Amino acid sequence: MNLFRKRNEDRSAPLAGVDLEHEMAGLTRQYEGLIHQRRIEWLTARLGSGMAIRGSDCGFSGDRLTLWLDNEAILMLGLLWPERRPLVRLESIRRNPNSGWDVLVRTAAGETVTCPAWRATVILASEVPPPGARPVERPQRRTQP
Repeated sequence: MNLFRKRNEDRSAPLAGVDLEHEMAGLTRQYEGLIHQRRIEWLTARLGSGMAIRGSDCGFSGDRLTLWLDNEAILMLGLLWPERRPLVRLESIRRNPNSGWDVLVRTAAGETVTCPAWRATVILASEVPPPGARPVERPQRRTQP
């Protein structure tokens, strides 16, 4: 019995001083580009013939555009040129080697507009906190004695 206990203690010893939340945050930062690429691919695969936009919000100068999509995801764009017209449908997202992203949207008037963006970020519905929720505080980093 003593040998069994010793063997189990040896297995858990390497994890004793490891802060798993800190390690996971480090891995997330390391693979952030790959995660972002997969989210954009996920969204473009679900677009098909387009997706309704539940709401849109334009930044003060018009260069930041946030689209709340019908599948509960959020698309945040850093635009090269302001777009202040009401948008109702997301048609497609394409990578453009010159500007970054070409986002094709339909306005409330029915015209199709290309919004060139230097940044496109997808936030999944599972990452959006419920209304009125407090932001999660980052855990304190443990220092080794």
